[in-house]
Order: sequence, then C-alpha cells, then structure tokens
Amino acid sequence: MSKAHDVGKGIMLTYFTPIYARTMPRAGKTNLALRRLVLEREVGADGLSKSNVGGWHSAPDIFSIRTPPVGELLEWVRAAVLSMSRFMSQTAHSGTQIETTGWANVSRNGDYHRAHMHPGNDWSGIYYVDPGEHPGEYPDSGIIEFQDPRCAVGILETPGRPFWGTVHFRPEAGMLLLFPSWLVHTVNPYRGERERISIAFNVRMVPGA
Repeated sequence: MSKAHDVGKGIMLTYFTPIYARTMPRAGKTNLALRRLVLEREVGADGLSKSNVGGWHSAPDIFSIRTPPVGELLEWVRAAVLSMSRFMSQTAHSGTQIETTGWANVSRNGDYHRAHMHPGNDWSGIYYVDPGEHPGEYPDSGIIEFQDPRCAVGILETPGRPFWGTVHFRPEAGMLLLFPSWLVHTVNPYRGERERISIAFNVRMVPGA
C-alpha cells in the first residue's frame, strides 16, 4: 500500500494511520461465555498496574485458556491482523507467524486508562465483551480516543483546525478494534453500575524461516 493516496483534483492523502473497527455478527453467546470466564478469573486474582487507573488488569495469558469462546476470539483477532497486513503491504504474508498475547480488563465506575502505547509490537487491539452502561449525563463515558500521531500539527492556526483532533470509538458488545501499536490511545473514565469488560491484545508478526 502506497503511503500516498490520490483523491482527485490534485489532492493527495499522505501518511495515513489505519484502524480496523468491526462488530462481530452473532457474538452474543461468545460474549456471555467470555464475560463469565473473565469475572470468575478476577475473583481472588491480583490485578496488574499498567495504564489502568482502578479496575482489574489480568495477567497476559487469556489466549492460553483452551475453551471454545477464547478460541473463537483468537480466530477473529488473527483474521483482522491478516486483513490489515494484506491491506498495508498487498502481500499474503505466506509463512509469517502471528504471535498474540492478550489480557482482560474489568472497569467499574470511575476507572479509566491513561494515554499509552504498546512498544515492541506490530499491532494492538481491543475486543469489547461488555461495554457496560452509557449514562446519558456522561456522553464520553468509557470511550476510547486515539491521538493524532503527528504531534506538530497542534501548533497550526488554520481556520477550522482541520489537522488536529482525536478519533474516538464508543464501545459496543462484539466490537473489535485493531491499530498500530505505536498509536497513542486513552480510555475516558467509565460511568456505570455494570462492569465494563474488554480483552486487549498485542500482536507480533514474525517472518517464517
């Protein structure tokens, strides 16, 4: 995939950043099983302190669990990675090994994630098992925001500020996001009584022998 895309009338879009966003069809049964599995593992297990402020961050071993719902999620992740990789390089990546690690996040009222990236990986992503509640008085509750990686564009005073801003997604049950691991992102404070449950993951593409 070229780093520049001609949109006509002499205008080129350059250095774009791809984000994969898809809500998996018929994911309800899988989500129920994943929700139960995550909440059971949370009981009695110490969480990790990473980008999360509050909430429970599991050990990065979710994909080592040999159950059908975890296996189905892993297949969705691998399909998304292959789709993005082929789009970006226009090759089939024959022989490339996909190494995936994942962990569960459980957020409750007031929990959030600081701005961060995932160094040492090629792709990162999030799968929303249960987005929790969306109180009307908190329209930004629990949304994920991606910062513009072109840090210098914030100094421009162009009318309308067309070069600056964030891209955000409101979580939905069954939504899978995939993005370059270097893309800085944050999760706004969650406001709801039901648990907000997601599974985050990192991907490394390892060339075959």
